[in-house]
Amino acid sequence: MKERSADPAGFSLIEVIVAMFILGIIAVALLPALWQGLRFSVEQSDVATATRHLNSLVEQARKSQDCAATDENGLLTFPATASVPSTYTDPRGHLVTTTAQAGYACSPGAITYVKLSATDAGGKLLATVTAKILMKP
Repeated sequence: MKERSADPAGFSLIEVIVAMFILGIIAVALLPALWQGLRFSVEQSDVATATRHLNSLVEQARKSQDCAATDENGLLTFPATASVPSTYTDPRGHLVTTTAQAGYACSPGAITYVKLSATDAGGKLLATVTAKILMKP
C-alpha cells in the first residue's frame, strides 16, 4: 500500500471551517455598528431635507419683503409672506410639520427676524432656522 503524502499547498476542511467561524464572529460583532450607521444616515437625511425646505421658505420671504402680511398688532405673519405649509411629506414619505415664529414688528425699511422650525410626526425637532429679512421701504 502506498502512503499518502501531505500536500502543503492546500487547506484542510477543518482549517476552512475554523476560518469561516472566525469570520462569522467578526461579522456578527460589526453588525450593530453597521445598523447604527444606517439609522444615523437616515436621520441625517431627514434633517438635511427639513433644513433645505426651511431655507427655501426663508428665501421666499426675503424675495417678497412685504409688510402687508401683518396681523392686527403689526406683527409679521410669516405664513402669508412665504406660504409656510403646516405639514408636508418629505421624499421618503415621512410627515414633517413646519412652524413659524415671527413675533417682531414689521415696519417698512426695518429688519425683521423670523424663526422657522421643522418637526417630524413624533415631535422630534429636525431643524431650526432663524433669519433676518430686510423689509421694503
